[in-house]
Amino acid sequence: MAVHFTHLALVVMVMDLCFNRDAADEAEIKAEVKKTLQMFEDAGNTSRVKRGKYARSEERLNKAIDDLETWQGIFDPSWYLIIKAAIPQMDEELVRHSRSPGQKAISTTHSLKLALNPKLQNVPSIWLPEEGILDLTPVDIPSSPARAAQRSNGGRELVLKSIHCPNNVSITAFTKNVRELARKLSHADPFTFGLLSCKGHPSAFTFAFRMPDGYSNPKSLRSLLVERDLDHSLSDRFVIASQLAKSVGYIHTFGFVHKNVRPDNILMLKPKDGSVGHAYLVGFEHVRAAEGVTARAGDTAWERNIYRHPCRQGETPMEDYVMQHDIYSLGVCLLELGLWESFVDYAPGKSSSRTLRPSSALELSLGSRELHDPSLVKEHFRALARRALPRRMGSKYASVVETCLTCLDPDNADFGDESEFEDVDGILVGVRYIEKILMQLNTISV
Repeated sequence: MAVHFTHLALVVMVMDLCFNRDAADEAEIKAEVKKTLQMFEDAGNTSRVKRGKYARSEERLNKAIDDLETWQGIFDPSWYLIIKAAIPQMDEELVRHSRSPGQKAISTTHSLKLALNPKLQNVPSIWLPEEGILDLTPVDIPSSPARAAQRSNGGRELVLKSIHCPNNVSITAFTKNVRELARKLSHADPFTFGLLSCKGHPSAFTFAFRMPDGYSNPKSLRSLLVERDLDHSLSDRFVIASQLAKSVGYIHTFGFVHKNVRPDNILMLKPKDGSVGHAYLVGFEHVRAAEGVTARAGDTAWERNIYRHPCRQGETPMEDYVMQHDIYSLGVCLLELGLWESFVDYAPGKSSSRTLRPSSALELSLGSRELHDPSLVKEHFRALARRALPRRMGSKYASVVETCLTCLDPDNADFGDESEFEDVDGILVGVRYIEKILMQLNTISV
């Protein structure tokens, strides 16, 4: 596979931005650190620290660090996407440097290469013994199909997610896809890819994901939206949006489509410092390799269909599933995230038997024509994004949401021409996704 010139152009552009910015920021950081250290040294010889001067220095230092993190967030997805290219010289260099001390980025890149090409390694068994799952004590995660679990004797907490083989899908093909996704996710660095590392899965098709060190108390994004939990800043909301978009992009980098991108399948894990947490994408219910055969299986549940592209709604969707359908689902989630209200609500009652109903934020009733007409609900979301998002999240965020919602429209200048994205490995879609979605989200400042 050759590297497409569009991707190379994007990489060159981002590298130029990153390296030029890094050089300036590195000089700025060094200067600020030197000033700060000098102030601490002077503080030992004087009775009063010049707090105002220190505060200004700290502010400039924090801004420089934030800018570096922003540009790293822009560069990383493009770098990992180009790793999909079969370039022997790159493979050799990754192997040579992966064991060097202090080379975490190289090590992560090498792990991704191993995930994408099992021929580069001796592949260990990804199957877990059934008794290993039975030894766990699972706890439901509110408003999520996933469960948290821990062994009775302690140990690292896990996230469990069971999946079922559809009736019209070959069990052999399904097993192959499950095993391959579990193998690839076993190489996932959660902080880099926004995907939980997979410990393995038993023969019953239950994914066992490792909880990152220092993180616990998983909550679904759905539960946070339903509760209208406002214990966060606007900046936190933009960070969650970027993390979610990154997770969707990396699922495609790993060579899979998700098919179930919605708040139920997004877990928020909180670190010990008590911040809003980190978003992780789970819920691989209808797992399929991006280049695999699609069964066109669906359902009529409105609470799931509103997250699906119009061509993928109903019991028998009109089109085969492609990566852009995940991008559309991301757009609906970003719309909810921006409004910070769930489109799906629960009628009063016991948690085990609560009835789902459209929320006031959706602005559609259960009996409305728009809710059950795929094309109308899409246009409703588009209008809602244009009307409500700019004043809450800014025009740039609203534009990103609309780009996602219209990514398969013929008149969408960024994604509309499907003939431009007919490469088997999905690199061309990935390049456009980085440029039009990830880069835009990462450069929003508050």
